[in-house]
Amino acid sequence: MKKSIVIAVGILCLSLFILGIVLVATYKEKNESKFEYDYTKCLKYDTRSDTFQNLTCAEFRNNSSGYCICFINLTITEDLYGDVPLTLYYDLSSYEQPNYSQSKDENQLLGKISETPAAQCEPYSYLNGIPIYPCGALANFMFNDTFILKKYGFRDPWPTVSHGMIKEEDKIGYRNPPGDLEKALQNFTKPPNWMKNVWELDTTYPDNNGIQNERFIGWMKTNWRRKPFWQLNDTILPSGRYFFRVDYNYPQTLYNGPRKIILSTYRIESNLFKLVMGTILLIIGLIVLLLSTMVYFKTIKKLREKY
Repeated sequence: MKKSIVIAVGILCLSLFILGIVLVATYKEKNESKFEYDYTKCLKYDTRSDTFQNLTCAEFRNNSSGYCICFINLTITEDLYGDVPLTLYYDLSSYEQPNYSQSKDENQLLGKISETPAAQCEPYSYLNGIPIYPCGALANFMFNDTFILKKYGFRDPWPTVSHGMIKEEDKIGYRNPPGDLEKALQNFTKPPNWMKNVWELDTTYPDNNGIQNERFIGWMKTNWRRKPFWQLNDTILPSGRYFFRVDYNYPQTLYNGPRKIILSTYRIESNLFKLVMGTILLIIGLIVLLLSTMVYFKTIKKLREKY
């Protein structure tokens, strides 16, 4: 009976010790600050009359391939800041992108030039007899709505960059051909749905151009719900009144579900309660575990002496 009690106490103390380890290991928490907005039904803005129409961009794009812009207001009452630059993501929550996930050429993405695209790129392998780079349905249907942030009273857009948004390990498998990118791809053409050539995705920052472009990589990651679009140069967005100009470019025929933007950053904050409680549990668990171990071995010794 005493032996079973000692074992039960030992198990309890070991549990407390493990719980203490978990609390101490997780006392630093990532707290996200974000602005999220569903712009699916944003109203079309008529630049000629300088007025909003009683028509959403989604409705307009259902019946026309024409140009549509809309605006999203953003009021920040307190400075929005974090430990990393604020990043804008777009979220297509119901997009069945995995349908296209295999329609790509892995060798092309690795920077290996071949004028014979992989078979799985069909029917987006050639355009007018010229090989497509990057080929495949996945690249061809890359999301192309655009978002510009401005502060009321200021003419110029708020400074943003489109690199530094993803980790280096996320870029593995995406490499440009060696040498000058435009010359290397002179015998190729862009995907039919693209408005720019692959070497024009980021002309201001060469390491973020071509296949190595972070927006492109984010799109090709079919398991990512949030896709990075740009980030601020700073870790803080001062309080004030802002607005997003949205160019509603992506065709309704390709995606007619919800469209969201998320402006997000995070701070790493210490949870002192977790740290203190975890430390206490570690100490108590360790002490009682040692005591119960001593009692256990003394009990075994007495039993041996008795018999």
